[in-house]
Amino acid sequence: MKKRICAMMATLIMMPYFCYASGIGPDKYQHAGAGAALNLGLQAAGVKKETAWCIAGAVFIGKEIYDARHRDRHTPELADIGADMIGLIASEGVIWILRKEW
Repeated sequence: MKKRICAMMATLIMMPYFCYASGIGPDKYQHAGAGAALNLGLQAAGVKKETAWCIAGAVFIGKEIYDARHRDRHTPELADIGADMIGLIASEGVIWILRKEW
């Protein structure tokens, strides 16, 4: 149990360093943060996990559709959706830790 908690927290803390070291850059890190914030916000508002994930997925896909339609100012990338999902999944670990009764 303690190993899982440490692994999740280390992942959240080290994510920016992994992004920069691998050349991914700040854009994907910002997408991961947005995905985590969206999931945390929806679930804090009382939305069920499955519904929050569906809403978040629609927002992620909608953002990339918007980017595709406005190529003069935005660049659509499937990797952005992947980064959003990584943030969403990481936020589930945070929610699990917060709801855990010690």
